[in-house]
Parts: sequence; structure tokens; C-alpha cells
Amino acid sequence: MAGPSIPYGYRFDPNDEELMGYLKKKIFNENTHDVIPEANIYDVKPDDLPFDSFRYAVESIWYFYTIKPNSLPMTGDGYWSPIAEVDIRGQVKGFKKELVYYQHPRQMTCWYMHEYRLHPDILAGVALDAHQKAEVISFLISSRFT
Repeated sequence: MAGPSIPYGYRFDPNDEELMGYLKKKIFNENTHDVIPEANIYDVKPDDLPFDSFRYAVESIWYFYTIKPNSLPMTGDGYWSPIAEVDIRGQVKGFKKELVYYQHPRQMTCWYMHEYRLHPDILAGVALDAHQKAEVISFLISSRFT
């Protein structure tokens, strides 16, 4: 599928509330302009993610739609561990969780992730499958490149 037509110099740099709007549109199958690609970020170590699929990145920040697993899996090399959870209040309510990637044994890396999910009240009364309910937006930051 061809990507959207974006003006030269455009950079994708949304705030928390705007990201929740993108996520809501994605879950409800509304047009999201194909700006944020899909990737299974929980099954691979961060260095192996398809960073070139997100073409509008601000330096060292990448956004992906992904399906959140029931528990945070290990990638074989390491694992994501939550460091904070913050409520987002505004027109669209949701949650933001901050995570850091650790390599075994408990060695913190330069990779950070912010995971956004909609508040269950936004999804109440809507017929969604398990895949849609587990959809989140994650954005990754590597301090190695900053």
C-alpha cells in the first residue's frame, strides 16, 4: 500500500492526546493516513525493529501500532519492564505506560518505550474483537542516538 502524500520537511511529532486520537481511529477502522506502521515490537529486540517503515520520524523516535500481549514477553535477549504509568486526561481518555528495555541479566539499555492504550470506557458498548481491544500505539526512543 502506498504511503500518504506528505509535504517535504514534515515530521510526525504528536502530543499524548493526538496519539490517543490516532489509536482510536485505528481501533475503529477509520482513516489514519497510514502514517504509523504496524510492527510486533514485543517479539524482537529493539535493534531488530523495522525502523525504516516509519518514514516521518523525529530523530531517534519511532512510532508503531502493535498488539499488546497479556504479559510482557522476553525477546530471548531481554525484556521490557514498566517504569511508570500515567493517566492521560483530555477529550480522549487513555493511559500511557513508560517502559525500558533490559538485556539479561537486568542490564538497562538505551531503549525506552511509551505505550498508549485507550481507556476501557471508550470501547464500552462497541463490538470489537480481541485483536482490536489489544491494539496500542508504542513509540520508541533510543538515547544512543540522541
